[in-house]
Amino acid sequence: MGDDQQSGKPRVYVSAFFCQEMIRERDKDLLTAIRIADSFAAVPIELSPTFDTEGEPPAFSPMRTYLPLDAHAVIAFRSEAPVEFTASLRGTGPNGEKMPGGFEDHRCKIGADGAGYTLNANVRVPTDQKGTYWFEIYVDGELATKLPLRIEHPDLSFGQQAVKLQVRISEPC
Repeated sequence: MGDDQQSGKPRVYVSAFFCQEMIRERDKDLLTAIRIADSFAAVPIELSPTFDTEGEPPAFSPMRTYLPLDAHAVIAFRSEAPVEFTASLRGTGPNGEKMPGGFEDHRCKIGADGAGYTLNANVRVPTDQKGTYWFEIYVDGELATKLPLRIEHPDLSFGQQAVKLQVRISEPC
């Protein structure tokens, strides 16, 4: 007999991971996760404005920015008995601030005989702040597990460089 939670419902077991890419064959319900990782390096982009003007263009320092990371969270729910529940995903940045996105109260249903439910969530993570982002997974409003995702800013002094772009700005007519 399954382990029951306080609500009297069968216990829902949760496992999760992040991957860079994912392929899901809906007709066969097969999932392929590519590059499973909990840490990603964010390489900056440097934008340098240049001007189409006569004479010496004004000097501007390059602007450095980091593009967001698009990752996939694969969340597997299992139970020893049939159960219906809601699932939620909430993210928190390294500074402790709640992140936009995630999902709330997604309806899930697990059938008999150890069947499960796999949920795939696209997650856009800002990378301008390095550190550990935490993603909390809730089942029926109760915290089931936490999933870390670490963003690194590589040291650019060892030959690796930022992606450099020049933006040409024309004088207005």
